[in-house]
Amino acid sequence: MGKTLSNVYLSTICFELYSLMQTGFNLRDGLSVMSNEEFDSDIKAVLSILESSLATGITFKESLEIANCFPRYMIDMINAGETTGNLNSVLKLLAEHYDRQVSLKNTIRSSITLPCLLVGMIVIIVLVLLIYILPIFEDMFIRLGVEMTGSARILLKIGSWFSNASLIFTILFLLIGISIFILNKNRKLLSILLNLFSEKFGNLGVRSRIAKAQFMSILSLSLGSGLPIDRSLELGLSLLSVPISERIKYAICINSISNGASLSSSLYIANIITLKECKILSLGINSGQLDVALEEISIKKTKEVQDEINTIVGYIEPSLVIFGSCVVSLILFSVILPLMSIMISL
Repeated sequence: MGKTLSNVYLSTICFELYSLMQTGFNLRDGLSVMSNEEFDSDIKAVLSILESSLATGITFKESLEIANCFPRYMIDMINAGETTGNLNSVLKLLAEHYDRQVSLKNTIRSSITLPCLLVGMIVIIVLVLLIYILPIFEDMFIRLGVEMTGSARILLKIGSWFSNASLIFTILFLLIGISIFILNKNRKLLSILLNLFSEKFGNLGVRSRIAKAQFMSILSLSLGSGLPIDRSLELGLSLLSVPISERIKYAICINSISNGASLSSSLYIANIITLKECKILSLGINSGQLDVALEEISIKKTKEVQDEINTIVGYIEPSLVIFGSCVVSLILFSVILPLMSIMISL
């Protein structure tokens, strides 16, 4: 297949396979049932490849590699689960991990979509006013024997310029639309652009907190699958899209742990977790439930990011509405008020 499956499909495949194995199906039979019930032809083909590969006697990890559409991280986790005999638990953890990623991505997408639509509507309304409505008012002024002056005249000239350059703007909007379509279809290109953005702004605000939540989620899943802590930390760092300044911070934290420092204190000193989360992690270490504590912290951080995004959007949306209303009102008042004064003086 070549193209990596989306997190939605990865979560679904892992959860369905986990559920079937819980009821007594072996790995190959579970894949056979999933393949028979799958309606998507591409996913059905992937499941068939996995099933036929397992029939040759190779491991599930090797079957995933042959399918060539699963991320390296998932393959490593499956390999660890097979090695330690915890494959079923790993499938459940993978399903939860990818489900959190899907939820976070949907939150980010929805938070971007509505403000973009509002901005688009404001731009369209302003352009309609400048290009089509103001010339109507100009005709009214001419019939009354006066010319538009001041801000109204300036806005009319701006509208005229936009009207003359309509072809250029049409081509520009088409190029933007085509670019968005290509990025939506080509996840690899989108990932490259996001990584470039992360290199520049990844240590700022929400983006940094998203990286911390992902890092803790990867640690939880890696340790839960049976990987040693040093390998889990290295894997977590390798999968993060953060700028060099942030990557150095994570690398120092990992090096500190390798030299004998505790996991909780190292993560806290590196400002990856809070003091409260440090205490939760320490309790998890002392009780032998480190992976559970890490998962709890990961869920908490993901929810905090989602809440923060929703809060930001809660401020942006009414601000855009107020801004758009003010712009439209100023344009209309710039012509209506002079027109009213002329009508009164007649």
